[in-house]
Amino acid sequence: MKIKSIGNFVGIETANDPALSDLMRSVEECAELMDEHGPRFAFLTALEAVNTGLVAASTKCTLAAPPADIDMVPSGTGKLIYRCQHARPHSWNLGGEQL
Repeated sequence: MKIKSIGNFVGIETANDPALSDLMRSVEECAELMDEHGPRFAFLTALEAVNTGLVAASTKCTLAAPPADIDMVPSGTGKLIYRCQHARPHSWNLGGEQL
């Protein structure tokens, strides 16, 4: 699956577009480490960098009010997804499809 820039997802807004390029590099690195099954600490460090980048880019889910922060997490199937912090969370795969 091709990784799509989170700035182009339906239901997600970013307020700091200059931070998106750094964020997306972190997403690609994290996805690569997840696929390699390499050292777990390297993956966890990359995941933390992505989540820090999501905050820096002021990335919010706008599918419910008020807008909620978004995190990257491993899904139950072992794939990386974005999930918002609404009481009923919304999720997206890295290709931009809402799950």
